[in-house]
Amino acid sequence: MQRANCCLSARLLTRCVRFEGVIEEVLALAAGNAASVGVAIEIPHGPVVQTLVDAGVKVFALNPKQLDRFRDRFTVAGAKDDRRDAHVLASALRTDRHAFWPVSLDSAEWAQLREESRRYEELRGDFTRLTNRLR
Repeated sequence: MQRANCCLSARLLTRCVRFEGVIEEVLALAAGNAASVGVAIEIPHGPVVQTLVDAGVKVFALNPKQLDRFRDRFTVAGAKDDRRDAHVLASALRTDRHAFWPVSLDSAEWAQLREESRRYEELRGDFTRLTNRLR
């Protein structure tokens, strides 16, 4: 979406779509200037965010409750629709960037520490479960 509230391109992504091709299309629309592209997203992690950040695109996240409030600007119906949500996110990023927070990915060490912490919690739960079975 441009500053004039004009949609340049719309694409529905499914799990089987090669996402890199979509990024190439977006960068072509931005004349190769990835820093001029802003992407609003609800979930601030995962392979989509990783790919966007790696391409140099600015990624911004929004709380789902905030998205719900921004959605009220466009429709009074509470129905959640992916196409409408994409339009709401793009419009809100254009007009209310202060409500979004920039996504920054953790270093590899932090990601590994988080994974080890999850694994520890899982093993601790298994230990408790097995101990209770012995009684």
